[in-house]
Amino acid sequence: MPRFAPYLIAMLLGCGSSQDEAQTIPQPVPAQPPENPPTPFGETAQVQAYLQQISPFIQEVGQIQFEIDQKIGSSGKATGSNLAPTMEKAKPRLQKALDAFSSIIPPPLLASLHADIKKLMLLRLNGYEHTIQSWQQEQKDGSIEGYKEAENALNKANQLIIKLNQDMGMIHQALEKATDSAQTASP
Repeated sequence: MPRFAPYLIAMLLGCGSSQDEAQTIPQPVPAQPPENPPTPFGETAQVQAYLQQISPFIQEVGQIQFEIDQKIGSSGKATGSNLAPTMEKAKPRLQKALDAFSSIIPPPLLASLHADIKKLMLLRLNGYEHTIQSWQQEQKDGSIEGYKEAENALNKANQLIIKLNQDMGMIHQALEKATDSAQTASP
C-alpha cells in the first residue's frame, strides 16, 4: 500500500490541476463604499432628510428673534414698550411654527436635539407672553417685577441656543466625515 501512496497523491494533485482552464477562479470583489454611510446620529440620508425637514423652522425662529432684536432701542436696552408689541405680533407665528414642528418625528438618535429645539420655542413663547403681560401690568400700575420671569425664560432660551449650535456643528461634522470617508473609499 505504501507504494501507491505517492501515485495516489500525484493523481489527486494532477486531477486538481487538470481542471478546464476556461473556468475562472472567483476573484474578490472590491468593497463598495456604503451609499448611505452611518454617522453617530443615524444613517447619512436619514440625518440629512431630517435636517432639511427642520431647516424652515430653524430659519423662522431665527427670523422672529431677529425682528424682535431689531426693536431694542439704540440704548441697547430692552423695554416692555419696545418689545411687547413686536412679541405680540410674533407670538402667533412662533406658535404656528411650534405646532408644525411638533408633528415631525425625528430619527431616534436625534430625538434629544428635536426636544431641545422644541424647548427653545417654548421658552421663547413663555418669554414673549411674560413680556406682554408685564408691559400691560407696567402700564396699569408701574410695576416691573413681572419682567424677571420673561428675562429668565429668554436667558434660558439663549443658553439653549449655544448648546443647539454646538450640537448642530457636531452633526454637520459627522455628516461631512461620513460623506468624505465614503468618497475616499470608492475605487
